[in-house]
Amino acid sequence: MIFCLPYDNLIENNLHRMALLEESARLLHREWFIRLRFPGYEHTRIVNGVPEGWERAPLSTHWFFNVAYDLPYSERQEKVRSLFMLLLPEWLPITKRR
Repeated sequence: MIFCLPYDNLIENNLHRMALLEESARLLHREWFIRLRFPGYEHTRIVNGVPEGWERAPLSTHWFFNVAYDLPYSERQEKVRSLFMLLLPEWLPITKRR
């Protein structure tokens, strides 16, 4: 079992790194999209809760998720909805106008 120790240490180290990266992503999302403190926010006017020149739009208008295509359409839609609820609980549907 002594040969497993280096691998156990590597696994533990990688799990710790992943936790740190996940927390960094959460903090960045909260800072940029919830608190609206993105790069250049000091010089950006906020209109109706979104930066000037941006608009609220459903996430599905800009992103396509290839999820659960082995399921019937109705079940697939439910799977996609539950995925959004799971991954994006604080999501503000804001998009930059083109």
